[in-house]
Amino acid sequence: MVRPDRLVALVILAFTIGYGMLAWDYQLLPFETRMPFKPNTMPIGLAVISLFFSLAVLVAPGGAPGGLSDDASGWRDFDWKRTIGLIVLMIVYAFLLRPAGYLLATTGFLALGGFILGERRYVVLVPVAITGAFCTWYLVHQMMGIYMKPWPALAG
Repeated sequence: MVRPDRLVALVILAFTIGYGMLAWDYQLLPFETRMPFKPNTMPIGLAVISLFFSLAVLVAPGGAPGGLSDDASGWRDFDWKRTIGLIVLMIVYAFLLRPAGYLLATTGFLALGGFILGERRYVVLVPVAITGAFCTWYLVHQMMGIYMKPWPALAG
């Protein structure tokens, strides 16, 4: 009988091969051919990494020390409240990104996400959230030239 982890690895391997082939055959625009980081660079990298790990699971001998029964009962100990809280926070962040602007929405998302995960030192949490939001905005907007609205639109 095939172990469930190897069956999943086989399915992921099949998907990865198809994904990698589609990424490799992606038609680049003429100006993209000389770019160091092309639109298909990351998908090809993900396919290679996924191929490596799925093959490692298929080739690896034995199973987990406790067997599948230990893994199957692990969902009972999972922290469902935090998980659902983070998922709801991600959805709210997606809806607020345009109206609130990138900096405010991302700072709020990072700060509230840290709070949900248990961080209570606000003196550390808020400056890290502000710095993280500003640094990612600066990198994407200023360095890469991709426009992102940093602040909410003023009424007028």
